[in-house]
Amino acid sequence: MFWVSFLELLELIKKGFKVKGFIYVIIGNIVNAGLGFLFFFMAARILGVERYGIVSYNVSAGFLGVTLSILGLTTAITTFYPKERDISFVRQAATFAFLMDFISSIVVLAAVIFFAAPLLPAILIIFGGTAYNISIYFLLGRQEYKQYAYIVIGMRVGQCALLTLFYFFVAFTGWFLLWLEEGVLLVYSLAYLAAGYRYFKLLNFNFSFREVYAKWKFCLPAAVSSVFTASIGSLDKVMIGSIFGMYALGNYHLAFQFLSGFMIVPMSLFNFLLPEKSGGEVRR
Repeated sequence: MFWVSFLELLELIKKGFKVKGFIYVIIGNIVNAGLGFLFFFMAARILGVERYGIVSYNVSAGFLGVTLSILGLTTAITTFYPKERDISFVRQAATFAFLMDFISSIVVLAAVIFFAAPLLPAILIIFGGTAYNISIYFLLGRQEYKQYAYIVIGMRVGQCALLTLFYFFVAFTGWFLLWLEEGVLLVYSLAYLAAGYRYFKLLNFNFSFREVYAKWKFCLPAAVSSVFTASIGSLDKVMIGSIFGMYALGNYHLAFQFLSGFMIVPMSLFNFLLPEKSGGEVRR
C-alpha cells in the first residue's frame, strides 16, 4: 500500500504537480504525532502506569465508538466532495454520525452499568472524536491542506497546554486528586471538541439522509476497512485492559506510541492522494 501510494505521488509530480499540499499534510501529521506522544508521556508521569492505563482504556473505547459512529463516512467525504462539491452530503453525513454517537454512547453506558467498566469519560471522547474527524476530513475533501495542518497541530497544542494548566492547578490547590484520570480525559476531549467546531456548523436536523443512503455501497466497504484499522489502534487496547488489567495496558499503550510513528507517512500519502485523485484533475 505504501509503495503504491508513493508511486502515485511520483506520477503526479511527473505530470507537473507541486507537492506543497502534501508537505502541509505530512508536517501536520508529524507534529500531531509528536505532540500526541508528549501529551501521553506527560499524562503517564502525572498519573502513574496503572491510572494511565485507565486513561488509555477510555481513549481506546472512545475511538472504537467513533469508528462505529462514522461508518466510513469520512472516507466518503474525501472521495466524493472534491468532484461533486455537494455540501448536502457532508451535512447529512455529519448529522448521521452525530446521531450514531448516541448509539455508541449507549453501548459504552451499558458496559459501565452491567460490567462496572471505568468508561464513563469515553462518552465525551466519542462526541469529540467524531466532531474532529468529520471536520479534518472535510478540510481534506475541500483540499485545504494548510488549514488541515493548522487544525491537527492546534488540537495537540491545546491538549498539552490544557494538561499543563490542569497539572499546576491540582499541584497548587490539591483539588481533584481523586479524579485525576477524569481531569486528564476531560482535557483530552475538550481539545477535540474545540478543533471540531466546523462539524457543529454542518449539523442539520431535518433527518433526511438520502445522499448518505445513495452512497452506502461505497461507505460499507470503507466502514469495514475502518473497523479493521480500529482493531489495531483501539480494540486491542480495550481487550488488554479488560483481560490483563490497567497496569499492563498502561505499559502497552506507551510502547504503542513509538509504533504509531511508522504509520505517519503512509497515512499522510492516503490523506493527500485520495482527495487529489478524486478531484479528477492535477492542480498546479
